Amino acid sequence: GNSWSERFPRLLCYNSAVIRVELNDDFEEYFFKDLVPGVHFIPATLDNFTAVARLFLSGDKDEYLQRVVRNANRWCATHLTL
Repeated sequence: GNSWSERFPRLLCYNSAVIRVELNDDFEEYFFKDLVPGVHFIPATLDNFTAVARLFLSGDKDEYLQRVVRNANRWCATHLTL
């Protein structure tokens, strides 16, 4: 299908940091055990989403965000065939 769970791993292949809003831990996909929050994607909740989004806009964490993108791209190259 065209659900978020199908798109999420492909988003990790782009040259962008991905914010994943944690809504329900009951719905984990097969690939999620290989991903580390803060290493492969930026974790957020509905309560802190605005603060997390400011991380992208502030410019203070550019090096951190670039590292997250590199880690996500490595995971993508290792685990996905596009």
